[in-house]
Amino acid sequence: MSLLKSLLTPLTPSKKSRKGPVRGETLTVCLIGCGPAGMSFLQSTRKKRTNGSITGVHMIVTCYERSIRPGGNWRDRNGKSLNSDETVMYGSLWSNIPKEMSEYHDYTFDNHFKGAAPSFLSRQDMLEYMLARNSRNGALDYVNYGHR
Repeated sequence: MSLLKSLLTPLTPSKKSRKGPVRGETLTVCLIGCGPAGMSFLQSTRKKRTNGSITGVHMIVTCYERSIRPGGNWRDRNGKSLNSDETVMYGSLWSNIPKEMSEYHDYTFDNHFKGAAPSFLSRQDMLEYMLARNSRNGALDYVNYGHR
């Protein structure tokens, strides 16, 4: 019974792992890739820094992107070589998720397109929407593009 009890007892994290950032401490973050998730993270941390949500902790975020521009798999295809700055998606791709399920809470598709948009958007429309929202406050200005 003691073996079973020990297996069912949740592990308690060490004191060191429970400790969060301390005021005045520097938190260093390395972000790999500036696709949709990377862009959203950079925009969110920039917004929190601007409105004062991140206080007392100095955060250094460094983002490395292999491509020469943001967008991840949603980027345009350039040339024919798989080793160039291209994506695996094709130009005529359309999203299979309704826009209502992929909309940012603080930047609507209606605001971006200045009116109603179809429920399913093209790859280019999705890319433009993500870039417009995530570059509004300069969050993408300091990404290290072309990094290998």
